[in-house]
Amino acid sequence: MAKQNFGAVTSKCKICGINEWDSCGAKPAIWPCNVKECPYENPLSQNMTISEDQWSKIGSGLGQIEF
Repeated sequence: MAKQNFGAVTSKCKICGINEWDSCGAKPAIWPCNVKECPYENPLSQNMTISEDQWSKIGSGLGQIEF
């Protein structure tokens, strides 16, 4: 995958130190950082391993292999 160009770094997050970019409105371009009290992440979605429904309605599917 080619390196993305997000423009210039405007600042760094005071909590985790991730770069904030001008092309993203002075916000990070990539999440999650999973640092507690991150101002850009919802605390309920931190440290989630599955973010989408991977279970089949009939009880079979590749999502179950993970468990």
